[in-house]
Amino acid sequence: MHPYSKLLSPVCEYLTSMNAANLQLYCSALALWLAIAIAPALSAQETIGSSVEGRAITVERVGAGPIDVIVVGGIHGGYEANSILLARRVVQHYRDNPQELAPDFTLHVIENMNPDGLHRITGGVDPAQFDFRAVDTVPGRFNGRGVDLNRNWDGQWRPVSYWGNRQVNTGSAPFSEPETRAVRDYFLRVDPVASVFYQSAGAFLWYSGAEEGWDASRRLAQAYSTGSGYRVLQPRPRSNTDGVDNDFDITGSSDDYFYTIGHRNVTVELTTHYEIEWERNLAGLRSFLAALAAP
Repeated sequence: MHPYSKLLSPVCEYLTSMNAANLQLYCSALALWLAIAIAPALSAQETIGSSVEGRAITVERVGAGPIDVIVVGGIHGGYEANSILLARRVVQHYRDNPQELAPDFTLHVIENMNPDGLHRITGGVDPAQFDFRAVDTVPGRFNGRGVDLNRNWDGQWRPVSYWGNRQVNTGSAPFSEPETRAVRDYFLRVDPVASVFYQSAGAFLWYSGAEEGWDASRRLAQAYSTGSGYRVLQPRPRSNTDGVDNDFDITGSSDDYFYTIGHRNVTVELTTHYEIEWERNLAGLRSFLAALAAP
């Protein structure tokens, strides 16, 4: 029975006592209609900060339950635009199918935390309409000051860090960038039970505290893996979380920060920079949420 049916149960009993039994079916259909009608009221958008160049960073909330989960796309902007489109699809799916989100949950979806990096590649064209295969997307990885936002968190931050064999700008200090500050502050405000970050490309899962063997986070990564088929990357000392197994240090990353504050985070590395792999990620997210709901 749909959760909203409980609200209508007394009415249904009254009508059934006076009319034919098929009114119960009518009441169930009415409950589903109410769920769809009420769902937009449970979906709200808020601006939580601005980028270096003044573009809005927004969050969209779907659902109204007590279990808060944050989903983030676009930490590397136009270089990983499929992560933005995947986060967008998550919102759209649960808007269109509100009955699929258990009433215990509220999803907070930050579609794109690096709008300057996206704009540098698309020039303002909607990413769903842009051909990313036709251009060099590497400049879109960085924010408006040229900082790699996944090297700017307060998790083993260093003034020098790497992406592959390339030295990258980590910012002047942890959280020196308005984008990472905005997302951090929203996490601290909401205090979610867990989060999912979408990135690309590597076809694997990573999780906060992986090097330390943090089981609470590992179990959520395994749940997402069970649903999606992505492998959970087995940590080596300071493995690269950007799609290639290397021996160099990844410092100042979001997952390292989340481990320091005791937050369970799973990072999903999509297989390529272009496809959102929707069905497998929907299955993975469902499994992830089910693991959170389990006693």
